[in-house]
Amino acid sequence: MFRTLLIASLMVGSAQTGLQAIASEAAEIDIKPGLWNWSFTAKLAKQPFGDRSSGCISESDSRIPLQSIADKLGQNCRLTNVVKQDDGYVFGLKCSGFYTGEADVSLTNQSEDNIIMSAIGFVDFDGAKAEFEFDAEANHIGTCQ
Repeated sequence: MFRTLLIASLMVGSAQTGLQAIASEAAEIDIKPGLWNWSFTAKLAKQPFGDRSSGCISESDSRIPLQSIADKLGQNCRLTNVVKQDDGYVFGLKCSGFYTGEADVSLTNQSEDNIIMSAIGFVDFDGAKAEFEFDAEANHIGTCQ
């Protein structure tokens, strides 16, 4: 469950340009195995909310395809315009499930012990669009017990 929460918390936004575009199937991030703390803050239709937690990432779960981030949302989401940067990725996210919407996402490995993610976009609630913002941070804090 923590891996799912970490993946969800790592959905980040605002694109940068001038870097190598790649196929979304090839895009993945490597996460240092061990104990991680994560937190996120978000606004949906200007209403703030957030959460924080901690959990372990095993060696076998430490390589995460970006498409799995989209899949975990369960809303028929796909990646668009994936651009690899030296320290992460920027990409679009389009969802066409019960909740439709789009987001510009930025995922950055600031170091092997710190990952940030931001997203800006909208969700369509039965024909009414609601803007959202999402900022998350994950910090490696040690080995798993």
